[in-house]
Amino acid sequence: MLIISDRRALAFILRKLNQFKWLRRFIAKASPLYLTKSKQKNWRALHEPKKPVAMAVLLQMGIITLDAITVFAILQGFHVMLNPCKVMFGLLLTLAIGSLPVSPGALIAYESAMTFFFTLLGVPVHAALIVTLLFRFFTFWLPMPAGLFLYRDLRRRQT
Repeated sequence: MLIISDRRALAFILRKLNQFKWLRRFIAKASPLYLTKSKQKNWRALHEPKKPVAMAVLLQMGIITLDAITVFAILQGFHVMLNPCKVMFGLLLTLAIGSLPVSPGALIAYESAMTFFFTLLGVPVHAALIVTLLFRFFTFWLPMPAGLFLYRDLRRRQT
């Protein structure tokens, strides 16, 4: 992200990509040139609006902390004792792997990673799998009907 946020680096990449005739059409269609005309020259531009950036970071940390508390509570419900630091570490590793795939919600990759990491941290395989599936149910599948209802309500109000 730092490389593509730099105006000179982006211009260099675009010049190199424009050498390929078959890519020119896609580049023109995507129109990334507006990025090169930006007044912000590098990653320091993130620090200009300090309050919104700090709020976004704090909210994201809160979400991760609440997710770790949820995993810890599910583990406790199955009488599996695991240090809260290990729970947070396993969840952070899972989030890192879960951000890689292109599938919606990182399906399959997220569940596999979470089961794998919690097994490595000492949770029995059967408990890790059940904890993973319950966590995904509570944080991914359960909110979907509410989101669908709210989305339909929002679309109805916009028309």
